[in-house]
Amino acid sequence: MKKLYFLTSIFVCSFILLSPAYSQNYSGGIYTAVRNGNWHTPSGINVWDVNGEPPSICNNCLITINSGVTVTLNTDIFLQGTSTLNIGSDGSATSKINIPGTNGSAPSPSVAPLPISGKNRIDLEYSHPGNVQIHLLYANSILDASNTRRYDGVYLYLLLGTPNTNGGYGEIKRMGRNSYPAFPSSTTRIITGPASTLTSDGTLPVILTSFNAQLVDNACLLTWTSELEINSSRFEIQRSGDGATWLAIGTVAAKGNSATSTDYSFTDPSPLSGTNYYRLKEIDLDGNFKLSDIRQVRAAFIKGVKLINPAKSTVQVTFGSDFSSNLSLRLLSLNGKILQQRQVNNPAGTTIYLPVSNYANGIYMLHVIAADGSQKIYKIAIAN
Repeated sequence: MKKLYFLTSIFVCSFILLSPAYSQNYSGGIYTAVRNGNWHTPSGINVWDVNGEPPSICNNCLITINSGVTVTLNTDIFLQGTSTLNIGSDGSATSKINIPGTNGSAPSPSVAPLPISGKNRIDLEYSHPGNVQIHLLYANSILDASNTRRYDGVYLYLLLGTPNTNGGYGEIKRMGRNSYPAFPSSTTRIITGPASTLTSDGTLPVILTSFNAQLVDNACLLTWTSELEINSSRFEIQRSGDGATWLAIGTVAAKGNSATSTDYSFTDPSPLSGTNYYRLKEIDLDGNFKLSDIRQVRAAFIKGVKLINPAKSTVQVTFGSDFSSNLSLRLLSLNGKILQQRQVNNPAGTTIYLPVSNYANGIYMLHVIAADGSQKIYKIAIAN
């Protein structure tokens, strides 16, 4: 499970100082912005030097925004291989990439043969190690996505299937409006140097958009949804009775690599009586893991009930001496019809008799419902 790390002092992240590898062989070309203006200009004078504008799909490219130059991104550029984008050349003046917003509508298709979206975006193809990098080299190096709209900004792309085919790439939005996942700050969308780097490597646990737990028929049903999985292996379901000591009670295989929603579920057939705490341990193929948020469910069960089974003429229900909850008894047919119902207060140590001599022989159900909402159903055989 891998992710794009945004490493900058503004967002309380660790720094990675990576010097530009000018000695590297940039087979895709070297491009330098030398004047202010739009990244893409269909004709006439543009912002680039004699080498011209970088191609929209740039493999092994070196792109530099010179100091003193502001470039407005008005297109989508996809950086692959060992491509490097440097913002700033010598620190003598402010250098900036400004990413304005488009119309906010979704690209079509959202997963395309190649991730060229028609939006204002810088797209990085995921690699391990992180070979695609954006360097903000100086204190006056700025990457500004504060005016983006949805689907604009900086993205990491994961190759999910076959390149150049529909379903080949899945997208993960990383910087801009409606960031997915969001930056540590929900409002700040500007990164500045010095020595700040966006790289296409790192560890990204599964991104969960929901995780719920609920009691269903005396069992606990856990459901969760992932929006992103990269190299994920499995989910380990853990339970605790006190929120401190945890026990693994099962595993669910993960999808592996996915940039679309995936629903999962797990049933704990025997929850603890009282409060149950649940969490997920999201484990990737490398053995790295992350723990989910904790969910809790209170499971109060009916205990201390004794029945004489099969019943003849009467159903006898005896309650233990420690049974303190008021309750309701219901005798039901197999199709759910209520045949008898009785409210019982202070049942501890008592025996309740339900006459059944007029009922046909067969299987019936006794539904016991405590005042706290806990309940249990017993099967009763009547043999008159």
